[in-house]
Amino acid sequence: MMYAAAKPKGACRSAKASLDCPRVRLSRRSAGFTLIELLVVIAITSILVTLLMAPLIQGFTITKRTQLTVLAQESARQTLESVTREIQSAVYVYDNSGQALNLPVVDRDGNPTVVSVPYAMVDLVPPKLMMHCDAASHPANKPRDYPRGDLAWPVCPYTHTDGKGNDQVEARPITPVEPDSTIVRYFIGLRDPSQPYSGGGSGSLLAGDQANGYVLYRAEFHPDDPTLLRQGPGGFILHDPNFFYDRAAAPNGETFSANWKRVSKVVGPVTDVDLVTIDFNTAGQPIVNPVVRFVPRAVRNDVLTPTEIGRAAEGEPNAPPTTYRASSGLWSPGYQVRLYRNIGQPGQAVYYTAQDTNGDVVIIDAATGDAVFDITQYQRDGTLTDDKPKMMFLVDPNKGEVTFDIPAEPLTLTPDRIARINADFHAAYGLEGAALRTVRLTPFGLNLANSTVKIIPGSVRVFGPDWTPGPNYGHQVQYTRVSSLAEDPKGNQFSINFEDGEIRFDSTPTRNMPENGDGLQVLYSVQTNQRFDTAQGDMLSADYVTKNVLRVEVAYRIFDDRNRPQQMSLANNVLVRNFHR
Repeated sequence: MMYAAAKPKGACRSAKASLDCPRVRLSRRSAGFTLIELLVVIAITSILVTLLMAPLIQGFTITKRTQLTVLAQESARQTLESVTREIQSAVYVYDNSGQALNLPVVDRDGNPTVVSVPYAMVDLVPPKLMMHCDAASHPANKPRDYPRGDLAWPVCPYTHTDGKGNDQVEARPITPVEPDSTIVRYFIGLRDPSQPYSGGGSGSLLAGDQANGYVLYRAEFHPDDPTLLRQGPGGFILHDPNFFYDRAAAPNGETFSANWKRVSKVVGPVTDVDLVTIDFNTAGQPIVNPVVRFVPRAVRNDVLTPTEIGRAAEGEPNAPPTTYRASSGLWSPGYQVRLYRNIGQPGQAVYYTAQDTNGDVVIIDAATGDAVFDITQYQRDGTLTDDKPKMMFLVDPNKGEVTFDIPAEPLTLTPDRIARINADFHAAYGLEGAALRTVRLTPFGLNLANSTVKIIPGSVRVFGPDWTPGPNYGHQVQYTRVSSLAEDPKGNQFSINFEDGEIRFDSTPTRNMPENGDGLQVLYSVQTNQRFDTAQGDMLSADYVTKNVLRVEVAYRIFDDRNRPQQMSLANNVLVRNFHR
């Protein structure tokens, strides 16, 4: 038997000897990871990261959307408070019920179009303000009050140095309150009026600063500024529905649109905002609804209150009131006043106001449907629709008042007419042994004893020749009314029977009314409403829209990362406190 030679000790330790040493094995793990193993690890890691990061990203998204909701809420609240304060302190608010704005939008196919939208603008006259400096560093020898001028918030001229403002100033209304020379206008308009609309309702949702939606503006301007307002036949056109988008050249070389953009300041957020919602009709035309609106309050069936019920204490007969007042003034056009009378038909108006084909406000007889008095025409030129009117009253929509006090044509007697009165008096006295020196009032040629037209007590003023001997004899003086018909008037006195319009003078047979001088004149007013008492009387009610109370609706639509609007809506009824009727 043969045996192989033994290998030397350590021979299997060489790399070459490893082939001959079966007991020696190399570890596969010492060579690294396989591709499959790496892909498995990456996949598992991605799943774990996704599971961990998704809630975190979702939390960030929810937080951002919540912040937008809070921003919309705060913007609406701050804007409503700011607008409310300014309207409350206004001296006058212009009627915006018929002053719609032209808003450029797009139709369903994306084509540009213009829609007329009401209540998207309001003009008001602010009170005149005086600025006051509260700074401790204000010089003692300089006044703390200084004019506001044309600036919205001018700095104090005595503590303003090196271009640094002084915020320790306040604006104080001048008392008594008087209107300023400027107008404040709130309106919604495109963020960039020179570019087309690309807001949330256009089909391309807002995308940051690239979107051109509607924002709220505040502008303060002078009503005779030729760089902002076009010149019309009657002066500057204040209410131009296209004022913010007018590309015509103004006198300063800029467009009217650019000039308006320069004086208008955005109220609230600017980016990712659109203050209109847009729906489409069946023809694809847009229906635009602004989410910021200034709506005058509508009042229905407001019972008017009489302001006075005669002056019996002064010896005048009880008479119906001449003036009735509504709860609010500053009526917009389109109001209606109704007169009710207790004639066995409760709830039925006897007369009411309406607009005729010429736009005049007229009084309609409910029984016949005929116009019996043209209010607009009478206020314009003093003429009557009917020479024997059954009902007459005037309406002051600014004050919210209905007035039955209608001045009649004065009775004027020349000296030769006075001589005729004297002659008739003496002739009657010679026949009867007693007579009265009188004249009779016949307004509109009516016999007052058989007419609904009555003289208003307290309105009669008589100017006649002075009966007192002396240098003033015959010159015209105002006569004094004797309250009782049982009392005989003396020189420079008169009495009147309000039922038939008879005026009595001094009836002493040995005296004559002076026939020289300026003659005699009687001024008086009449009314056609009935007596005001429990058994018989007139009641008035009115439907109207008042600018004295504005409903301000503010909603901000701010778009989130999904291009969905986060909206917060607020509203307030704002009373114009400085308006005095």
